[in-house]
Amino acid sequence: MTDRIRITHVGSLPRPDNVCGLLRRKIEGNPVDDGAFDTVLAPAVDAVVARQVECGIDLVSDGEFAKLGYANYLSDRLSGFDGDSPRIPGGDLAEFPGYVKKLAERRRDALPLPRPACIGPVEVVNTKPLEDDLRRLRHAVDAVRPSGAFMNAPSPGVVAIFQPNRYYPSHEDYLEAVAAAMRHEYAAIIEAGFDLQIDCPDLGMGRHTIFRDDDEKTFLDHARRHVEILNAALAGLPPERMRMHLCWGNYEGPHHHDIPLSRIIDIVLMARPSTLLFEAANPRHAHEWKVFKDVAIPDDKILCPGVIDSCSNYIEHGTGRRAAAALAGIVGRERVMAGSGLRVFDLRRRWPCRSRHRLGQVQGHAQKGPISRADNFGEVIALKGEYLSMREEIDVRLDERLGAHIGKSRPISTEEMEARVWRYDRLRRIAQRLPRCGHSPGTGVCFTGRWGSVPRMRKIFKRSRLPRTSASTTSGPSRGRGGAAQP
Repeated sequence: MTDRIRITHVGSLPRPDNVCGLLRRKIEGNPVDDGAFDTVLAPAVDAVVARQVECGIDLVSDGEFAKLGYANYLSDRLSGFDGDSPRIPGGDLAEFPGYVKKLAERRRDALPLPRPACIGPVEVVNTKPLEDDLRRLRHAVDAVRPSGAFMNAPSPGVVAIFQPNRYYPSHEDYLEAVAAAMRHEYAAIIEAGFDLQIDCPDLGMGRHTIFRDDDEKTFLDHARRHVEILNAALAGLPPERMRMHLCWGNYEGPHHHDIPLSRIIDIVLMARPSTLLFEAANPRHAHEWKVFKDVAIPDDKILCPGVIDSCSNYIEHGTGRRAAAALAGIVGRERVMAGSGLRVFDLRRRWPCRSRHRLGQVQGHAQKGPISRADNFGEVIALKGEYLSMREEIDVRLDERLGAHIGKSRPISTEEMEARVWRYDRLRRIAQRLPRCGHSPGTGVCFTGRWGSVPRMRKIFKRSRLPRTSASTTSGPSRGRGGAAQP
């Protein structure tokens, strides 16, 4: 049994300025000499891997520095992709056109990411970019010796989401062709001594994007077939060397059309990779760790909840760590890792890297001294180890005010865990009734904390009549001044 919860993340990290400059030239169609590209990229990968190790990350990556995006980089390696294709907005964003315009304004100076369509046979034509990625990561890893390292590769399903099919007679034919072409990359990563991370937003985000006009049963049938085709591409590769990332989209939006984890969990657990990374720190999915109490989890599965959220300015106070602690009580600490819920992109690339911005305000949470400014995503990862109290001596705290300890102090029952989570859920639901800076309450778009006057808050707290769970009936919180739940 391991003595601590291991720490990782989902792959993409903010690129340095000089790397972004070369990527922009490639996007704009200007040739970049391979030697010049490697001269810039190799030391950048060395630095980001060293920084991750310095911050206490157990399983590190190259930050996907050489890739334009986590799925559309394939046009440099596979045939059949060319041009650009229109974006498919999520079903949730489609209901808020004004907000979509604001997002577009904020992305005005970001690197434009082309989404080539499939217009011909998909086959491997260039293995050098992959070989270069593996070489650079091996050099960086050999220099600092982390506990382990992984490299990302997209699932056939997520390729189909971002690069629409205009050549194959059916969606399934397209998936099978992509799977056959990607098998070389999947195997090469493992043969190079790294763990393989398969990115599968198609199983979550696919529901409210390319399948948003279908009924749920049709989507679930597609998702099941996606997993079957993925498993065929991964056949013969060791499951313990593979991990799968599930998400519902790395963007700031209401996400009220996200399919619940409970509807897809059986399909997700069919996949061959043994480690499952999923969102557990954002308002839409933070509660879904409870799903794992009611499903049969295969003995070889390792659960990796995302304990920080890259789409928020807020420094998480504990939602993610409670999820990790609860999952440790369900499957055992040795089968739980702590990760990030989503990729962290750079301000110059896609959505704002909120984690980079917010860390400049944090003091005293890093292991080796206060954080005065944030030049690197490694400082975000430091929060996982220090701020979330998941490093060193298993002192995983639910909340300092509650005084609840897990690990060395004392075990905690599932019922007690549910009762404590109920306290936070109740306050969150009450907060949803309060005004939010001119935005419609409940949209999840703007959270600045301006909830009105103290008397108004007390009134709302007094008038709230929220049902308790069975656990909270016996272990519910005491009532304090104003009717608010007291820890």
